[in-house]
Amino acid sequence: MRILLVLLLLSSLTQAKILIFTYAYNRPDFIEIQHNLFQKFLNDDYEFVVFNDASNGALVQSIDQMCGRLGLRSIRIPQEIHNRPYLKRWPRENFHNPSVRNCNVVQYSLNEYGFAHDDVVWLVDSDLFLMKEFSIRDYLKGYDLVGSKIGWGWLWIGCLFLDMRSMPNKKTFNVNCGRVDDKPVDAGGHTILYMRNNPDAAVKLMAGYHYVGGPLTDVVRLTAAGFNQYDTQFLAQLPTGINIEYLESGLFLHYRGGTNWDNKSGAYHHQKTSLLQGYVNQLLQS
Repeated sequence: MRILLVLLLLSSLTQAKILIFTYAYNRPDFIEIQHNLFQKFLNDDYEFVVFNDASNGALVQSIDQMCGRLGLRSIRIPQEIHNRPYLKRWPRENFHNPSVRNCNVVQYSLNEYGFAHDDVVWLVDSDLFLMKEFSIRDYLKGYDLVGSKIGWGWLWIGCLFLDMRSMPNKKTFNVNCGRVDDKPVDAGGHTILYMRNNPDAAVKLMAGYHYVGGPLTDVVRLTAAGFNQYDTQFLAQLPTGINIEYLESGLFLHYRGGTNWDNKSGAYHHQKTSLLQGYVNQLLQS
């Protein structure tokens, strides 16, 4: 009887939990913001895992140090995956563009860790943040995949939920870009093929909204759509031309361009990050 009780206790301690994967390239400060918001708002048992894809030693170290300070697991992405031949129809000169790099690291995380996990995996862009109270288990109930469709029909991999317990043929799930049906697709484009080949997969689509902030922010309309006072205040403070994205009526905020792949100025990101941090601080203290 004692042995049985011990085994039951060990089983309860090692039960699978939700895994949250993010991919850090050059913004360790975003890891801390994500971590604090998960602790504040997430109502599930989870582990937040950071895949360190920095391209130089100083950034590798700063990302690892941030993870160590927060008690998070940091997994180094082998940099040789970025030098492998990509897709036959993707030109060699594009091997190192941001979309290809993104696809490389997300697919690596799924192949090496995600598909073997017997529970939910949530893929989170490095600059995507949870802004309200949330239960992943409640949100996914009855679905294998939850995400946002972009382009001409693929799933955006910046906020994508996969239930590894129920996804049919999960190891065929592929987030590559390149071409599908001889048409160009961005990161996540090959999820079209997964959904086409697995029509029995239960897919739920979330709504996304792009916003350009500024003094003309329509507070009344946003409040009616489910945004709170902190959301509308943040949007009203954003200078004209600085855009962000919300998913599911303010549930998730996508900073957009957080790795600076589009070569914005340092002043641009300093201002945008400062406004974001003030917004987050208000939420954390509320």
